[in-house]
Amino acid sequence: MCGINGMVFLNNFERSEEMWTAIRYVFDEALVETEARGKHATGLTVQRRDGAFYDFYKSDISATAMATYDDEYNRIVGSIGPWTSSIISHTRWYTKGKPENNLNNHPFDIGKIVGVHNGTVANDDELFKKYTDKFTRVGEVDSEIVYQLINHHNQEEVTHDGLKLALEKTFLRGMFALAFAHKDQPSLVHIVKQERPMDFVLWEEAGVLLFNSDKEYIHNAFDKLKRAGKRFGFNGEVTLKLVEVKKDTYTVLDSNANTFEEMVKPAKELFLISSAVKTTYGNGSGTTYPTGGKNANTNYTSVSATDSIGRVIEGELDPITGEIIIFASTVMSEVGGNDDGSELGDESVWCIECGGELQEHEKHSSYNEGAVTHNDYYCEDCHSKALSSVFAG
Repeated sequence: MCGINGMVFLNNFERSEEMWTAIRYVFDEALVETEARGKHATGLTVQRRDGAFYDFYKSDISATAMATYDDEYNRIVGSIGPWTSSIISHTRWYTKGKPENNLNNHPFDIGKIVGVHNGTVANDDELFKKYTDKFTRVGEVDSEIVYQLINHHNQEEVTHDGLKLALEKTFLRGMFALAFAHKDQPSLVHIVKQERPMDFVLWEEAGVLLFNSDKEYIHNAFDKLKRAGKRFGFNGEVTLKLVEVKKDTYTVLDSNANTFEEMVKPAKELFLISSAVKTTYGNGSGTTYPTGGKNANTNYTSVSATDSIGRVIEGELDPITGEIIIFASTVMSEVGGNDDGSELGDESVWCIECGGELQEHEKHSSYNEGAVTHNDYYCEDCHSKALSSVFAG
């Protein structure tokens, strides 16, 4: 899992210097809070209203380290002010593509698109091969394919149809929450929410919409502001309002808007193929346990298979990869997970990497402390392998 954190600012909204200081403080603290979802790398991009340029920075260090002693990060955050239209930031939990290669870290700067991804992509290698004549891979991380595809299909501007071409019709498979901007549309932030979490919180007195993978990180940042604000002269009221972000949707946030009602554009449906867990049967066919909606543009053949504990599961054969696809309505009732993102109790939990069922001590281990849904858990072996890869050499 990774973390997404950001802000979008209303236009023509009067903010005092004390308010701007409070805004910078809240952004910084929310990003540090979001480190709970990933400590291997941190990055941010800050868009200007005039589109003249944008600040872009990332490094293979934690958010705490970046906020504490990284001069470039502190210069960027310290310069946030009236010219700022939006901020998009990311904390990375490494699974593929070592953080030491900064090209693997978020945000990605690909063509006209700058953005971040929380989740995984299961078929990035296959898609890079398929589109080898369209664009060139620059790193090793799976998330890169998302923004290569978005950039390829949205050259002039980002549109709903362009995102369908990039994310649905390419048969992109994985787990997704996305936040990104187009360089020719600096006033807009684009949000795609699939299985991965995303919350919107309105800060009414500041004219700011905050978005984050977990609203609790935002609330924690404001708790800190209450204690620390007096230090820099901020004693203002804080009114926060949670805005629902529906799953399987695409939402545009417009910083040129003068009200929150105008800023948050009506959400549009977007369905990506999800791929959370894979299991191999004796006949060599793969079975994927997804958690998202079915892509209606895919032509499947109905099949069935028996899994390792004797369950007969109905599915459909993916013509692209040869995998058997099991959709959420079937699988979640079988494996005891929750498709609605609610917390798991003592039910079965499956490792996001290898697909094995976790033992009780693994579910409650320290490295799974930030896990909320079945998509967030790692078994002991996969966790150890990830750490070994990060610290190798």
